[in-house]
Amino acid sequence: QIKKDQFQELKNDHLELEPFVICIDCGRKVHQICVLHLEAIWPLGFTCDNCLKKKGQKRKENKFSAKRLPVTKLGTYIETRVNNFLKKKEARAGEVAIRVVASSDKVVEVKPGMRSRFVENGDMPGEFPYRAKALFAFEDIDGTDVCFFGMHVQEYGSECTPPNTRRVYIAYLDSVHFFYPKNCRTAVYHEILLGYLDYTKQLG
Repeated sequence: QIKKDQFQELKNDHLELEPFVICIDCGRKVHQICVLHLEAIWPLGFTCDNCLKKKGQKRKENKFSAKRLPVTKLGTYIETRVNNFLKKKEARAGEVAIRVVASSDKVVEVKPGMRSRFVENGDMPGEFPYRAKALFAFEDIDGTDVCFFGMHVQEYGSECTPPNTRRVYIAYLDSVHFFYPKNCRTAVYHEILLGYLDYTKQLG
């Protein structure tokens, strides 16, 4: 436990200053976030668009893009479904990439409180094995990958005992309002969810 006298009363008025980057050619100073410059990706420094045009050059390609992340059957299935949906709608949206960025085997333990509250008769196993997956959706907006949707799921297979045998649970999902066009936003979220559930349904 933390004692009350260990806390310090402060006023939430601290402003974080926006970091700047300086063009290595002309010296122009711009907000780092506005030009999407990250030293880890472009360690040789920042060159502004005007200087690149004068030299007839293009910005060095960002190797850390969504499309370069490992491809899975699940991700490809949902990605194809979403992009086909957008083409049918003639939405003029950027290409959507779906990637499963994490997949690991885990075990959920049945706590005593859960057992006493929900197990009326019969016996319940002490633990259930499952596969945890994290899935993210990206849209290519003007050449930049923008993550607009994320979802964590739990997949219980045939080897898992009842009541979780061959079941999937959406543990968490969230989205941000950066998908374009706006009028397709909710429909795209639905397509991702329906695509996931349809894929798992086909697996049985």
